[in-house]
Formats: sequence, structure tokens, C-alpha cells
Amino acid sequence: MRLHLGCGPTVVPGWDNVDGSWSAWFARHRGLLRLLARCRVVPAKLALNPYPTGIRIHDLRRRLGFAATGSYEAVYASHVLEHLCFADAQQLLSESFRVLRPGGVARILVPDLRSLVLEYLGQMELGDQSGDAPHLDGADRFSARFLNAPLQQGRASLPYRIYAAYYDLHQHKWMYDAPSLIRHMQRAGFQDAAERGLFDSRITDIELIENPERLGAGYGICVEGVKR
Repeated sequence: MRLHLGCGPTVVPGWDNVDGSWSAWFARHRGLLRLLARCRVVPAKLALNPYPTGIRIHDLRRRLGFAATGSYEAVYASHVLEHLCFADAQQLLSESFRVLRPGGVARILVPDLRSLVLEYLGQMELGDQSGDAPHLDGADRFSARFLNAPLQQGRASLPYRIYAAYYDLHQHKWMYDAPSLIRHMQRAGFQDAAERGLFDSRITDIELIENPERLGAGYGICVEGVKR
């Protein structure tokens, strides 16, 4: 069994796909979602929910209580850790270590803080894979990438504003470079923690789950560690 943390709409067979977003919950309640969208309680774009069913819904800020110690052979999380506050991210790394069996592998992808800084200093240029900051430069471009914050804040219903304030899934809360992520994984107990490239993994068939846009062109980094 393999554990896919923060899967979003990417549900991969052979993995226990886990996500705590509102979109994942509404994937199981599409009729209610359409009704709330018509009543403007939730944004209309949620009614176009691309999330499939079959996702295990869990708040990743909480202990992975559904998983027994040593129950998984691999843990994968792509662009998840940076959306958690520092203490919550450390707990998730520790929980990932706990649920792995001996010899199990954790593979963690995050945006690369070093690349963002180099782009800000004019020493490299990152592509606009998400189209979030096409017309910004300098400090504005750095801030948009660093925070992952919307450039325009649309009007939203009170229930949605309460949800966003409580959970705030989208904005970045802590950023990493390769040395810092290696250090944090080592502190969680992982051995042989090292930076890895696209599809370069101890996990077989990694190409079925890994999105090249999350790692290539300096946008992201990947660190893999082993539970001995």
C-alpha cells in the first residue's frame, strides 16, 4: 500500500489518495454542491468540481490516525508541505515516517525557494506554468510566487470566507530549498535523504503519479528519504 498525501484531483490506482480540501468533500456530494453554487453560498467554479470520488478525506494538519504504524511502503506528497505552517509540516513529516514500514520511501516535492530568489535577483527566469504572474516583475513577481496569493480577491459568501480563513489551503506558509528539506526529513528520522530529479526514485512506477510541471525548469525540488 502506498500513501499519496494532498492528492488533489490526481487519484492514482494503487495508492491511498488523501486530501482535505473542500473540493474533495464536495466530490461526494455533487448535488449539494450544485445547489449551494446556485444559491451563491460557494463559488460557482466549485460546481465544475474536477475531483473524482475515491479520495480519503483527511485534514493533513492532524495526525494520520487512519494509518497504522508501518503500514505503507511509500509516501508521496507534491507541493503540499509549503501550504502547512511550520509545526504542522514537521508533524506531517514525522507521521510519514511513522506510517512507513522499514525500508519504505518518502518522496516530497516543494517549490524551490532558491530558484525564486535567483529569479528575483535576475539570475534566472522561471516559466509561468500556472499563469499566475505573467505581467509582474521584481518584488511583485517574487511575492506572487512566494505567497501563492491571488492577484485579485473576488467577492465571496460569508460561509466561504469563514472556510477560507480557517483552512486557507491555497497560500504558502513556509518555503524550502533542497538543504532545508533534507534537514527536516533527517530530523523526522529519514536516512539517506537526498535531492532527486524527475522520475529518479526508489519508488517503482513513479511516472504514474509525478507531474513534470511540478519539478522541472527550476520550479520545484524533490527530496527522497528512507526509513531504516
